[in-house]
Amino acid sequence: LEFRRVLFRSYATEVFEHLSSSIKEGGGFITIGSKWSFIDSAGPVTPYSVAKNALRGYTISLADTFTKIRCSHYAVPTMPTKLLKKAEQKLIELGEITENFSDDQDKMCSPNDVGSILVKHTLQDNSSGKAFYINRKLEVIEIPNNSNSVLVELFNEGK
Repeated sequence: LEFRRVLFRSYATEVFEHLSSSIKEGGGFITIGSKWSFIDSAGPVTPYSVAKNALRGYTISLADTFTKIRCSHYAVPTMPTKLLKKAEQKLIELGEITENFSDDQDKMCSPNDVGSILVKHTLQDNSSGKAFYINRKLEVIEIPNNSNSVLVELFNEGK
């Protein structure tokens, strides 16, 4: 886990340093995470959750430090991606789950729909240092003060 944390920090820092030199004052960037970053213990996907949580915190701290550049974080809902399919197969092999949940369309969002909402919101929103969650209804919800209690409620939506 320590190696992954160092690798994550190095990767995120290098990307930011590269982008920040080309972003003009008032410009910005976003980071994209996952609703899985809202929980501390996610079984076999805990390293993924921890990395996404760190990315959210890192983005908020960058916004506090580099006030002339807008940066915010968006946590997106679960989408049926190739990576999810691969992870599901591994979880089935480990006996953690018994069936693919990505086949349940009530729990999935279209990557195209999420991408459209994400682009639209980032072009309309000029704030910085904010964390947002896009829920399954494709509503963009600001997470006040990056509050973990709000995050847990959002993670458990519809259960």
